Amino acid sequence: MVVDEPTPANLQAMVTAHHVALTWDWRSPDEQPAFERRGFEVRRQDGKLVFVQVLKYDDFDLAPGSYSYQVRVRADARFKKHSVIHLSDWSAPVEAVIQTACTAAPQVRLLVQPTRPTYASVASLRIRLWGDIQVPEGCAIVHPSYHVDAGTGAPRSGALHPDPHGHFDEFIEALDPDEELPSGPATFDITASAEDEAGTATSSAYSLTIELQNPYAPRLPGE
Repeated sequence: MVVDEPTPANLQAMVTAHHVALTWDWRSPDEQPAFERRGFEVRRQDGKLVFVQVLKYDDFDLAPGSYSYQVRVRADARFKKHSVIHLSDWSAPVEAVIQTACTAAPQVRLLVQPTRPTYASVASLRIRLWGDIQVPEGCAIVHPSYHVDAGTGAPRSGALHPDPHGHFDEFIEALDPDEELPSGPATFDITASAEDEAGTATSSAYSLTIELQNPYAPRLPGE
């Protein structure tokens, strides 16, 4: 390993959304051996190392945070049947900051109401969900959903559909029609959740106790 290559200079970083575009300058020396491969190693501060053969590199899909990069020349050659790696010193580092438009996770408020006090069958077991999902300015609501746990071992989830202001008001089936639930009172724990670029939030759990009638139970006259 020989450090004899000119060091790259003027390393620049351009940041757009979750992407950093690096460029730099470098002049090849007039006299040089015959290289099998010559290019540039780009090193990120977390240890990621890539090899490119042009004067630029694009780093995509970056999470919000600060990133530091350096570049050096690497050239592979052979001398008397031995491999020789020619390197330059690392360039001066350049910093890049990926900003996030969101300063906080969403705030989720949920209210729940059964459509009737008692239900004759699972197939008719509908619940009204309403509330709102609020995110900081510049953020977008992602994956709004509800989660219902009736203690049957098969919780179910589904999508919510908030309007542009984050309000939702819709009806859901609390159980799948094929699920079995003993007659009598049953407690459902219901939550709503959503996420934005800053994180995920879940509403307080709303516990709802409703009565499921046994369709085979004897009925008194007039029922």
